[in-house]
Amino acid sequence: QEDPEYIKIRDFINSLEAHLIEAHRQAGRLVKKEGDYGAALSEFAAASEALGSHDDGALKNAFSVMNTHAAKVATQCRAHSE
Repeated sequence: QEDPEYIKIRDFINSLEAHLIEAHRQAGRLVKKEGDYGAALSEFAAASEALGSHDDGALKNAFSVMNTHAAKVATQCRAHSE
């Protein structure tokens, strides 16, 4: 016959382990999504750079600024996902 206190602690630890496994799984998904987001944002930066190269003046400058910011955020996302 097992001690009731032991059973209570064992059940708590088993429950905690299940929650930790799920938290680990969710963290892995989040890291993958952040990496995917960084890759997509990097592609967006390249596309905005290409669009800006076909224009002059204010529109070219706007695309350049957008490209710069998108590239920075993409780099940060890739760094966080590693």
